[in-house]
Amino acid sequence: MSALAKARNLSEHEGSLNTHEINESPRKHVLCVHPHFKLGEMIPELEENYEVTYASNGFEALQHYYKNKGKFDVILSGIIMSQMDGFSFVSRIRKVTKKTAVYMIIDSDDVDSKTKSFFSELNVRDFFSINAHSALKEKLNLGK
Repeated sequence: MSALAKARNLSEHEGSLNTHEINESPRKHVLCVHPHFKLGEMIPELEENYEVTYASNGFEALQHYYKNKGKFDVILSGIIMSQMDGFSFVSRIRKVTKKTAVYMIIDSDDVDSKTKSFFSELNVRDFFSINAHSALKEKLNLGK
């Protein structure tokens, strides 16, 4: 299937999601989207406390999102990725729901004001450096 056909297929699913469905699993479900890092390897407590689904880019993440009918409690996403970047991915998710907590994982400690403003409009809760393990663990209630 071509990339264009896959994109059309994803668009068809956007309108059919019931975003009021609740994750019935006793563990919360997190979608981690980053091209280079598996956060569960960096922060073992993540996989101990959450059901974790990994994607290496926004397009793959959207496929997981629709396959799971949007039943993710938290999304941790990178910004610069192939096929579909973090900007496009979060924009598509926000067309479906504003409820899912979204945090951006960045490769540096600095985010320019234009980027922060754009993601703020999309209800992104915070930015974390890929190396800021303690801050991310605290935000996700994973202890110290």
